[in-house]
Amino acid sequence: MKTCRYGIIGAVKEYSGEWNYTFDEIVEFCKTAKIDVTLEELQQQLTQMAIEDGVKLEPDLEVSGTISADKLEDSLIRRRVAEEFVNSEKRKEYTIKPMDYKLKVEAFEIYKNKCIKLIKIINMLAGNIDIDEKVLEKLDITLDGDSIDEKDVARVVTPLLVNYELAMKAKLSVENTCGYKRKISPSCYRDFLPNRSLVEPYTIITETNNRDEFIPMTEKQRVKAEEEHKETMRKIFKGFYTKGNAPLQN
Repeated sequence: MKTCRYGIIGAVKEYSGEWNYTFDEIVEFCKTAKIDVTLEELQQQLTQMAIEDGVKLEPDLEVSGTISADKLEDSLIRRRVAEEFVNSEKRKEYTIKPMDYKLKVEAFEIYKNKCIKLIKIINMLAGNIDIDEKVLEKLDITLDGDSIDEKDVARVVTPLLVNYELAMKAKLSVENTCGYKRKISPSCYRDFLPNRSLVEPYTIITETNNRDEFIPMTEKQRVKAEEEHKETMRKIFKGFYTKGNAPLQN
């Protein structure tokens, strides 16, 4: 079904469902939203929380060093060593890892930048700025005079709304002091940041999680992507066999 291009912006609220966001609200967020607290300020807040929670902030220097075996025979020393171990673990809980802050800030910036790019596309489709034919070709969107397919409107508006909500949540995550008590595992650093792509990556076509943050492929694009993938795999295997490797025998 076709709809008027010039009504796209007004239709954003219709697509937002229970969120009930307006296009102007999202634009204003992208213009003004920033992280309002520094790493140092967050650490100060967390340190104050530690004090209020009765955490011993200063290490027991005597037992933090090397303790000789004969001293460990002393029950008092053993108790102090155990207490210092517990206190050191608690201090870690109230200490922010700079990488955690950095990753959370970057995640916020990625979501906000995706919103900015989607806003530009919507303004283009709505006739507020000049059409970029390359963008329309990449998205497989065809304009019919003043009309556009409603499915194409949904394809662009939905990810804008989703990324807007993700950006707001990411901002709250950065500024939530308590959240830093739970550390991001170094093994998760590589996968922590969201995908920067606006268009649905081929690698997640068959997945269901987080797809709404991307502009989904049309059926034509999916068929093309599948053919390109098969061709790439054929070239890989062809190159593998031409290097003298034989296929496995039954």
